[in-house]
Amino acid sequence: MTGEFLAIFAINCFISTGANALIIESLNIDFLPEREVVFQPIKNDTSERQNYTVSLIQVDVPKEKGKETEIKDGEVMYSPKQLTLGSGERAGFKFYYTGPHDNKERYYRVKFTETPLQAKVITRKGQRIQSDVVVSLEAILIVRPWTRHFDYAFSNGVVSNTGNTYFKYVSSVGCSTQYNNSKYIPPGRRLEIDNAGQAARRMIIYGNKIIPLTTCP
Repeated sequence: MTGEFLAIFAINCFISTGANALIIESLNIDFLPEREVVFQPIKNDTSERQNYTVSLIQVDVPKEKGKETEIKDGEVMYSPKQLTLGSGERAGFKFYYTGPHDNKERYYRVKFTETPLQAKVITRKGQRIQSDVVVSLEAILIVRPWTRHFDYAFSNGVVSNTGNTYFKYVSSVGCSTQYNNSKYIPPGRRLEIDNAGQAARRMIIYGNKIIPLTTCP
């Protein structure tokens, strides 16, 4: 008798968090197309040998419910086809972009799947049951435009991305020095700031640029 338990940790784009067994450095894979390749490290944080595979799909917006479309042949590729890692080992996948060189930002949902090489045997009520625990973790591969234009607007508590590539908005709670709130704002999108009338440290981060929006006395 075989019982299979599927544990899926699907993480929305632009949200930083962690997984229980499969660890990747970032759920937002930032790809500058002129570099041609980006490396995404992964780690096996279990006590058993695991096999790792990758699947890709293009999405129109970097959100969980983004419209999916098939990737054109050869536009995005990765290597190797699969990995096998022992407990605590690290390795990774390389992603290659050979698509258009233009002023459009592109998003690809990447699913990393961890599968045990050997099923665990569990005894329950006198019966031996094989249990395969499959863990999946989703990230977003963000291919920046070849010709990038950073611009924004900030008015009446609303931050708008008026350029063609995403940036990060961060803020503190009150005048704390801890920045507990962060959001990624893609091109053409806007963010209405909660409690915009209250004093807080708010800023935009784009590459190495830090742009204060509001400060504390």
